[in-house]
Amino acid sequence: AGYIALYSDLFGAYPFQKFAVVENFFPTGFGFPSYTLMGGTVLRLPFIVHTSLGHEIAHCWWGNGVYVDYATGNWSEGLTSYVADYLFKEMKSEKAALDARRQWLRNFATLIQPDNDFALSRFQSRYNPVTKTIGYDKSVMVFHMMRRLIGEEAFWGSLRDLYQTRRYRPTSWADLQRTFEIRGKRSLQNFFDQWVYRKGAPQFSLDAVSADRTGNGWRITGRIAQDEPVYEFPLALVLETAKQTITQTVTVSGPVTPFELTSAHRPLKLVAD
Repeated sequence: AGYIALYSDLFGAYPFQKFAVVENFFPTGFGFPSYTLMGGTVLRLPFIVHTSLGHEIAHCWWGNGVYVDYATGNWSEGLTSYVADYLFKEMKSEKAALDARRQWLRNFATLIQPDNDFALSRFQSRYNPVTKTIGYDKSVMVFHMMRRLIGEEAFWGSLRDLYQTRRYRPTSWADLQRTFEIRGKRSLQNFFDQWVYRKGAPQFSLDAVSADRTGNGWRITGRIAQDEPVYEFPLALVLETAKQTITQTVTVSGPVTPFELTSAHRPLKLVAD
């Protein structure tokens, strides 16, 4: 009941007349319209109520309420994971949310290689660790980046709009793009081109970093070098000194992006995150 109330407030009225938890003799966790089919051994795990059950209930909105146009890619697993698994971590603490994001990035860096990589728009279902990493982990990060790009009000408002306008209709990544563009009041073509329709992720490094003493402090300069194909994205630079931490966001684009930071105190470490 708590999950149904949560998602009704976030997205709109629950689309079915009831919700049932149905026990299965296979160790499954499937979300269907108005019910979830879960294995008996899974149901008995004490953490299921706080994790998987919420995920399957969220599918009543995304996947079973708003349908997936599978020919253009399955967006619902990533969105459901974001508004369930990740949102629960965020509600718990900032650290829990950060740890979750770091784990997704570790998964991608460890498991995805040029010979097994594919675009998010080609994901249809999970059947091994690689498809899980792209269809769930990378997809969740894409929705997180979208939320940071257009802001809280526009992001959650877009999801309410999507549910209202696409309920019981096959829906594509392009439909999501148009919905986010309306609330975000900007073109998101480049965002979707590089994160959804292209495989891979940025490969970048700090280059030619130097710190020079100025009259009243320090000047730190350098470049962000990117491998091909290049991406456009915001990158946080964190400069640590003995007395303070300075954070500056740089918009990376093209093979080389210069940057400059200033500090009143001697710089000790520079991190690009």
